[in-house]
Amino acid sequence: MTVTFPDSIAEEIHLTPETVLLDVAIGIYKREQWSMGRCGRIVGMTRAQFQEELGKREIPINYGATDFDQDITTMESLFTDLT
Repeated sequence: MTVTFPDSIAEEIHLTPETVLLDVAIGIYKREQWSMGRCGRIVGMTRAQFQEELGKREIPINYGATDFDQDITTMESLFTDLT
């Protein structure tokens, strides 16, 4: 896919191919279409680097009640002597 912006607009809002790609990856992540790691790979970042970028932009990670329940179940299975 090719997207073209007029140079005057790109310069005015400081668009570079890298920032556009990062913005697209963040949009995909915010729509919960792909994981943090997969979105990071779009822009050549590790999962941790992508998560740091989300933090800089004050974008919350996708972690809901279902994720929490799965984590509790995992912890209970790993630490059966605690339950």
